[in-house]
Amino acid sequence: CGDAIVFSCVMDIAFENAGVARDGSVTDAEANEEMRTNRFNDGRPFQTLLESILKQYQSDGRLRMKKVEPPTRIVRGRILYLENPFLDYIGCWSDRGGRLVTFEAKSTRESRLPLWSNGVTKKQIDVLRLWESAGSVAFVLWEYSGDVRLIRYSAIKEALVERKHLKLEDGVLVPRGEKWIMHDFLKVMEELWLPC
Repeated sequence: CGDAIVFSCVMDIAFENAGVARDGSVTDAEANEEMRTNRFNDGRPFQTLLESILKQYQSDGRLRMKKVEPPTRIVRGRILYLENPFLDYIGCWSDRGGRLVTFEAKSTRESRLPLWSNGVTKKQIDVLRLWESAGSVAFVLWEYSGDVRLIRYSAIKEALVERKHLKLEDGVLVPRGEKWIMHDFLKVMEELWLPC
């Protein structure tokens, strides 16, 4: 499903969009400092839940994912968080021949997820589009009030035409799983993305 050249090109574009060279040096004068605007819900409980789900998937040999931390720079004793050239998680889907998977994790206290600001940013939407067009599995996992929804790029694209936010019905409800898998998003992936 993938090609090394396409992957390399997407990687170059992702780094370029973030203003960071492949060696990690800052290429953009603005340094693309990422400001957290959702200070009351930083997503840590959802991230902790995702980590336990991903450990179970990896233990079962079905999916291997890693959290991608945003690059940082120390300037005059202050830590600057630079814009991440990737989505929150990246890895490969063992059940689908190692197909690349990447997703952005979001958690909100409202039943809508803003697009372009405070929610899914323009850069994240661009990265979703780039990875999906290269043949990878790319999506947003959105947690709201204990439920999780998987949202494909196509739903985001449609929402951008009509409004500047996602509604719950734009995503596919992720069912409860077994063992440590509280939300079995892999089950939804299997339904949405057929084998290559």
